[in-house]
Amino acid sequence: METRQNIPTKELRSKEDELLILQQKAINLLQQKKPSISPELIKYYGYENSLLQTLMNGKPKFDRTGTDTIGIHGHQSRFNLDHGFPLLTTKKVHLKSVIHELLWLIRGETNIKYLVENGVSIWSDWPLKHYNQSRRNDTQFHASMSGTIIAEYETESIQDISLDEFHQKILHEQGFAERWGDLGPVYGKQWRAWEHWTVYQGDIKKQNPHLNIQIFEDSAHMRPIDQIQATIDAINRQHETGVISRRMLVSAWNVSDLPAMVKSGLPPCHCLFQFHSRLMTLKERLIYWAQKNEKSLAYVEKMTDDDLDRVGAPVYELDLQLYQRSCDSFLGVPFNVASYALLLMMVAQVTNCKPGTFIHDYGDFHIYKNHLDQVVEQLSREPRPYPTMKLVNRGQKIDEFQFDDFILEGYNPHPQIKAPVAV
Repeated sequence: METRQNIPTKELRSKEDELLILQQKAINLLQQKKPSISPELIKYYGYENSLLQTLMNGKPKFDRTGTDTIGIHGHQSRFNLDHGFPLLTTKKVHLKSVIHELLWLIRGETNIKYLVENGVSIWSDWPLKHYNQSRRNDTQFHASMSGTIIAEYETESIQDISLDEFHQKILHEQGFAERWGDLGPVYGKQWRAWEHWTVYQGDIKKQNPHLNIQIFEDSAHMRPIDQIQATIDAINRQHETGVISRRMLVSAWNVSDLPAMVKSGLPPCHCLFQFHSRLMTLKERLIYWAQKNEKSLAYVEKMTDDDLDRVGAPVYELDLQLYQRSCDSFLGVPFNVASYALLLMMVAQVTNCKPGTFIHDYGDFHIYKNHLDQVVEQLSREPRPYPTMKLVNRGQKIDEFQFDDFILEGYNPHPQIKAPVAV
């Protein structure tokens, strides 16, 4: 039986104590700042509530990046879009990055070139790390093959390129983006073209057990599955049948593709989402149609369901629930909240539904230890009313939205708070 050498528990206790001391210092500092989030407000601002609960009650966890975190497991925030678009106000969120990333995902893209062309760098750290590591590995290999002092010196003196230099190569160096900018079969690939093997002429292997396995494999055919469109089709069918499906799901967690995702990026953090639909009441239909068409309630109060059907008023309210396995609470989650709220609005528009509530289920919700000061600063700020988001309706399909179709109004956030990314 193989004997494994486990890390001594006393070392874990020592690291745990260090994190607990940092956590308590952050809690004390927040109390000194007299946070402005009252118990009434904290119920309304679900993200800030989750952040506060994690700071106060999180447990030390030692993670893959070596940065280490304070975290909780199993938490939920809800964002009713009737109360505004959930773009955080306790710090400024870069909406341009949110929109371009979402358009990139929906179009099934996996190469960061589109993002870099539009000034979005949120996915660049991982391929940059992979590129720099590959350069070091190549140099070390050549040095070991030659065995010369000069080669060894070159290995020791090689310098990593910066993010800006990497972006310039992505944009201008022929063939560079194709080789180093692709993240592997990450979100967009799984959403729009999950690869599925099918077999011609039924199950040939069962029908012809005498055939060898090579013949069976040669008869197989790869067919991409468009999960996004399949979900939209399922939502649309409820208008025709009145039957609301419980199978309107999209998964990015393709187990067979995980090794390829890890190569230049990450396995999916926000890995599964499901749409939920319900029939609206007549009053809800009246109010929503009046608001969308800038009519007074007096104008619509005598309208019936038949009247609303004739003018194409939505019949169903659509909710979206996301399960996120790993949640960088300070940097990542604010983007995820805004992104999936936008996705809900987009799918609701192309299926003629009313956007309802975005429900965010957190798996491992954590604060990196080098984000604690930033979290204290954010939680000491008083939340402001959420802005309004409007979508231009050009009758577009889900993959035909453009950046200019998103119109944000009334966004008045506190200043941005910067923090390092753990890769």
